[in-house]
Amino acid sequence: MSDSLSALISLQDQYPQNELIQLIKECISSSKNKFNFMWVPSHVCIPGSEKSDLMAEEAVTSGSTPSITKTIAKAQKRILT
Repeated sequence: MSDSLSALISLQDQYPQNELIQLIKECISSSKNKFNFMWVPSHVCIPGSEKSDLMAEEAVTSGSTPSITKTIAKAQKRILT
């Protein structure tokens, strides 16, 4: 589930320009698991929604660059277990 409609639409793009979207699509296509994505309106009865938005904004404004590889690897590990 995501409240980012633009992110979900980006995942539908056959040839995404964004590197993170490309990596996500590669992980999805190489997985044996089935994925369903769902858009949900933001801040509608979802516990932790406000906190996750604050954390995302903090990450954007902090100037630090997250390690996408580690994030993808962690996601794959959680998906496969």
